[in-house]
Formats: sequence, structure tokens, C-alpha cells
Amino acid sequence: MARKDAARAAELLEKAYGLRPLPETAWLLGDAFDMAGDSERAREAYGRVVRQGRRGDKLMVAAFYAAKGRDVEEALGLIEEERKTRRGIYIDDVYAWALYRAGRTAEASKASAPAIRLGTKDAKLLYHAGAICRAAGDEAGGLRLIEKALALNPSFDRTGVAEARAILDETPRRTASQ
Repeated sequence: MARKDAARAAELLEKAYGLRPLPETAWLLGDAFDMAGDSERAREAYGRVVRQGRRGDKLMVAAFYAAKGRDVEEALGLIEEERKTRRGIYIDDVYAWALYRAGRTAEASKASAPAIRLGTKDAKLLYHAGAICRAAGDEAGGLRLIEKALALNPSFDRTGVAEARAILDETPRRTASQ
């Protein structure tokens, strides 16, 4: 997908999914189909993410919903349930992102800090923190994190990259580099 070859990506991801049907592989497969313009097959693959994830990977379903900006209340419920038994920066990130998608900016801002506290070089973590930072009122700080995310990995997530690029495109460049 990073090479803009959606058909080849879908072909390889279908093989991978056939060998090991994981929710995250279904998510990538859905993104490949979406990129190729096959919305029906993308919808089918995304449906697998939810069905399989609900059976055994609630974190993945919550991350998927939050990433796609859909079923946000369910995403929050799932990640809050996960937080009762699991900890870590990825749990923190999905929780913060779900709060952000729910429009709960102050809570998202507070929840986002632990996700990036270790300085992990993960573009998705940086993008989420940057978008939340901007929403909380720190435009320059948020833009720096978003730029850092795209510099680290310009293809980190189909939805996130599109949103990150849209934010940078709509923002005067002088603000981003301050």
C-alpha cells in the first residue's frame, strides 16, 4: 500500500489472512480494497475486524473504530474494559484516541500523555498525540508531532495519514515550523 499498489497489497494480504485470519490483517485488507476502490470488499474485510475482534481482541476493535471515527461509544466501552486488565502505551493511545473521537478533548489530552511518555518512535502514537494536542489548543506543538509522525513513517495508517496530511495542508506552513 505504501507503494500505491493496492491490487498487489490486497493479493498479499488475502494470502496472509488465509494463513492466519487476524483482525489486524483484515483491517489492512479492508484498507487495501478501499484504496483499490472496491468498497464492497473493504466493507466485508472491515466486518471481519469487528466480528473476530469482539471474540478475542477488543483492543483491536476499539483501535479500528477509533481510527475510522465510527462506533465511538462502543470503542470507548471496549477500551475501558481492556484498561481494567491491561496497561501500556498502546492501551493508553487507543483510549486517548477514542476520547478524542468522542469529542472529549480535555480527557483525551490527559490520556494521551502516557501514550508518548517513553518516546517510542511510532508514527501512529505521534499523530494521535499531535491531533489531540491541536484540539486542546496547542497548535504549534500538535503540528510538530504530526510532522514528526509523517517524517518517521509517511504510510503509517491509511486513515491517519490522510487526516494528518489534511491537517498540514490546511495549516499555514509558518505555523507548523514554529
